[in-house]
Amino acid sequence: MKRLLFFFFVWVHITCAGQTAKYWIYYSATDLRSQVTDSLVAWETHESYYSTLLNASSAPLTTLQVDCLRKHFPQLQFQKGKYLQYNQVDQPKAELNFALEQIHAEAMVDAGYTAKGVKIGIIDGGFLYAPKAPKLAHFFKKKQIAAYKDFITPKLKPYGGNSNLDDQHGTEVWEMVGGYHAEKDIQHGLATEATYYLARTDHGAGEKRIEEEYFIKALEWMARKGIRLVNTSLGYTNGYDDPKEDYKPTQMNGTTAIAMACQKAIEKYDMIIVGAAGNEGNLPWKVINTPADAKGVIAVGASKVKLLDKMSYSSIGPDFLDYLKPELTCYSSGGTSFAAPVITGLVACMLQANPQLSHEEVRHLLITSCNLYPYGNNYVGYGVPDARQILASLQNKNNSTLSAVRRVKIKARSPLMERLLPPRKFRTKVGSEAVVVYHKYEEWKVSSKKVILPSRKKIVIKRPENTEQTTVVVGEQIYEVFWETR
Repeated sequence: MKRLLFFFFVWVHITCAGQTAKYWIYYSATDLRSQVTDSLVAWETHESYYSTLLNASSAPLTTLQVDCLRKHFPQLQFQKGKYLQYNQVDQPKAELNFALEQIHAEAMVDAGYTAKGVKIGIIDGGFLYAPKAPKLAHFFKKKQIAAYKDFITPKLKPYGGNSNLDDQHGTEVWEMVGGYHAEKDIQHGLATEATYYLARTDHGAGEKRIEEEYFIKALEWMARKGIRLVNTSLGYTNGYDDPKEDYKPTQMNGTTAIAMACQKAIEKYDMIIVGAAGNEGNLPWKVINTPADAKGVIAVGASKVKLLDKMSYSSIGPDFLDYLKPELTCYSSGGTSFAAPVITGLVACMLQANPQLSHEEVRHLLITSCNLYPYGNNYVGYGVPDARQILASLQNKNNSTLSAVRRVKIKARSPLMERLLPPRKFRTKVGSEAVVVYHKYEEWKVSSKKVILPSRKKIVIKRPENTEQTTVVVGEQIYEVFWETR
């Protein structure tokens, strides 16, 4: 009787929770059936069929009803029917790689988004071994490749090239857009059911300006195909075969031919172009490459997996621009080439949820979900996006569980004492995790960055000279410190 009373009191909550799906309920003992049947009646549902061979009932249940039955009848076993929708509660879930875990991609997976019906273009250096890649097998099996075009050597066998020339780069990028390794049951990208258009425009044997022409041809080809979402993990700086063709860092301002082509495609066709920021952070070059420098291209840097700091190799945004680059970051240990496609897969799921989203709306949803928003910087942009918040925004729901940036104003005790005792220190409690500090001499321009390993339960941040703002990242808690001098 107590069990029935319990089910009656939670009936209102459980009957309203989500869509129903058919489940087989297996009984380890015959007497369990009557108790479960009483519970179904209390929920105003019923047993569809009882199999004496299986000693199991078939019944329509919501996910919360299944959880409730499991909790109070642990002897029961559940199995979904084969005709049920993918990603219901009892469907085994693939393990997500680190990058997907970092952006909380499980929100999209649990909601059933797979980028089905979305066209994705990938402009890259080569797709060698793609038909044999375990992570891409589902694309070939289900015929999800709409077109493949080689702009360098059109007569070369599709998916051909040379491994010594890094012609498998596009294959590896593609895996991060929508890859799934069935044998290991690991998901590497979110866009597992998208339709793909692949373009090979970059040759690993050298670096020539003609490759930029191939890039523009590929972009225009994709525009004619009606593709709105494009990933490019190609980037051009210096190192051309002819040094006279090398760019200078000051030219990373959206004025190269490929940057302008991307910007025009965004403005004319409402394209959404996601690009790798570049891997020159440890080199004298330092800043992002082109076409990631185009104002409308969503430039993605690389971050560490737990400490949401940039990877040392990840390129920074030029401080001479009047717009912020990169826009955001995502985990990648192998280069920003493999951070950008993770975001492309996320965008593809956003477009599946709402195909009418414009480029600006997609960009806004991504940026406002990032952990540092609204206080970005040219090292990591606005930080790491959060698929949970994006999904909540798409569903017009408030998500109050996510942390917000705390504004902190540090000022002198009195105007008369400013010159003698200017604002100098910020204190906060911390745990054992490392703390990332970005000192900025202007709103988003970083003058210095450091990582602090706390030895005590609090830290003290001193204000360097010529610092207007400081971002302090303590786990999921972010502080934006304003050093006020007047």
